[in-house]
Amino acid sequence: MKGTFLLLLLPYLLQSQSPAIYEVANEVSENDLRANLYKLASSEMEGRLAGSSGDSLASAYIADWFKKQGLLAPYNKNTSYFQSVPMQQVILTKAEINTTTKKYRQFDDWYIFQGNTYKSIELESLPVAFAGYGIVAGDYNDLLGLDVQGKAVIIVQVQQADNISDLLSSSEKSSISADYMKNLADKGAAAVIVAAPDFDRSSRTLKNAGLLRSYRNPENLLNPLPRIYASDKMINELLVQHDVSIQSLIINLRRNKRPLSFQTKANIGIDVQLDSVKHYATNVIGMIRGTDTAAASVILMAHHDHLGEIGGKIFNGAADNASGTAALMEIAKLVEQAVKNGQRPKRSIIFASFTGQELGLLGSFYYAQNPVYPASRTWAVYNLEIMGTVDEFYNGKIADSSYTYFSVADSLKHGLEAALFKASDSVELELNNRYQQPAAGLRWLSGSDAYPFLLQDVPVIQTGSGFAKTYHQPTDNADKINFPLLALQTKLSFLTLWNIASK
Repeated sequence: MKGTFLLLLLPYLLQSQSPAIYEVANEVSENDLRANLYKLASSEMEGRLAGSSGDSLASAYIADWFKKQGLLAPYNKNTSYFQSVPMQQVILTKAEINTTTKKYRQFDDWYIFQGNTYKSIELESLPVAFAGYGIVAGDYNDLLGLDVQGKAVIIVQVQQADNISDLLSSSEKSSISADYMKNLADKGAAAVIVAAPDFDRSSRTLKNAGLLRSYRNPENLLNPLPRIYASDKMINELLVQHDVSIQSLIINLRRNKRPLSFQTKANIGIDVQLDSVKHYATNVIGMIRGTDTAAASVILMAHHDHLGEIGGKIFNGAADNASGTAALMEIAKLVEQAVKNGQRPKRSIIFASFTGQELGLLGSFYYAQNPVYPASRTWAVYNLEIMGTVDEFYNGKIADSSYTYFSVADSLKHGLEAALFKASDSVELELNNRYQQPAAGLRWLSGSDAYPFLLQDVPVIQTGSGFAKTYHQPTDNADKINFPLLALQTKLSFLTLWNIASK
């Protein structure tokens, strides 16, 4: 794979890098990674649900590490690493969807993420349209000639099997510019109905999780449109007058790779009533100043929260994302060691450990709205998400288990991909670009703490191991982590960060 990019990246790769930085990179401590990850993923932390006592313990532990390493504290007159994040617990008091003939029940036929809903919804007799993937990108436009003003719009969620890579330009493949929510909001849609893959499993999970994802950042107005996830049964009843099914429409979209949008003859009413209670959780933010304080800064980030306790079982979240947090802590130590050795990066680096990712990116959205430095003074962000594990594509392939996925969205051409490939020359890891592809990349980036910064047009890079079988399971424990792999991935991330911060 490296050969594919060699000519493009050659000018960057030929730049010299101080041997002293490689010496620091070789000081990655597997013991420190192990100790910090085991602590964060311990039963003491109770699964680190945002706003819980376990989340507070994790925040305090990370802050103590930052202080021990000598990171600057940006809050309370430079004495605190804690940024308080307001959250609203959303209480669903009523949830109904009606057509002229039937009432649809929450979790049986549809569901809504309360955290993505910002006020009660009372919409009566909305016309319904079908808009394919909702993609507006280059020559491909699902909304061309389709009037969605004031309508509920059915959207097919892009999956890997849809294989739509050739419909998008290279920049669109590495970004979320094809976000259907923004497209539809811009066109005046009143609501979005998503044809949810594997609806039965996901609805059961959410129903059993109870309050999971029932929080919102009161300042985040990203998706003002109601977004409903619907079963095939419900959508097919909306399409019954057209003698088509959602399954046949998906098959035609995949086969023909062209817009297949139309107005339906159905109408729908949505009645969702909400109440809310305010809570707080904590981001942990530390800093290392660069030699050029006028230069835009770089943010290295990971989220330390997880799912807490569900159904009497603690979800410790070792891979997701105690691993990324432990790597962030280790990299902070390495950068400070480089500074002590006389090697200070050009750009200031913000080390951000976010809360509330699992509840809807609450911590990262809040920080993006209330940053140490504004987006105009942020050169790039680097997100560490699920490390030190092997996903379903690599599981059992021993020769290929030393790898990392990467995704880069760098429309400002700040050299993020080149920084990664330069770093990889001294680290024995395969770089896999699976998450550069739209169907996988949209999920990986839009569901991560990188997303709020992408929305502000800040260049983003993300690396990690992908989704293992233990993802969001009570079996995601520290004893499942591959610590030699985590150490290699941490070394690569340190060198990549250094390259970005030194440019």
